[in-house]
Amino acid sequence: MRGLVAVTIVVQSVLACARFDVSPLVDGGGAVEASVVQPSDDATILPANDPIASEAGGMRVRSLHLVAINANRSLTPLDAAPFYDGFDGSLPRRLFADGNVTIEAVVEALPAGGSVVFTDNGSSKGIENNPPYTLSPVGRDASSGWQPSVSPHVIVATPFSGDGAGDAGVALRATITITP
Repeated sequence: MRGLVAVTIVVQSVLACARFDVSPLVDGGGAVEASVVQPSDDATILPANDPIASEAGGMRVRSLHLVAINANRSLTPLDAAPFYDGFDGSLPRRLFADGNVTIEAVVEALPAGGSVVFTDNGSSKGIENNPPYTLSPVGRDASSGWQPSVSPHVIVATPFSGDGAGDAGVALRATITITP
């Protein structure tokens, strides 16, 4: 049987919504190919063989995720769709009221000694040299979450081959508006 079957999956939670179009192609041998494209109208998921990432040594920030910081400083993903490059959405301020929620970057092909640099509205939020790569440091001495003001925040996460320096990989930019 040959034919093209298109399926749309909508992932939605209290915090965010993303739309994924999944188009499996069934060939005569029964093999299925599936690809994920456009999580939202203004965002992009880069393919694994993306030429831009190849030129950057393969380093890229694939997505950002909301995570809760636990008492032992481990992270628990929150039930929310990830933020992809170009994301523009809003989150309620109450989500951050307890001081235990931050944003984690999912990074690909980061070499040993590499880092992720975060900015919020152009201001440096720090350099993360070890996983988990988070907007607010989560380590031995720091375990508080992101405390955003009620306003739009342009978050940029950029991977580097060294300690906030060296070759830069493909950054991810997301606009998150914090509402009252």
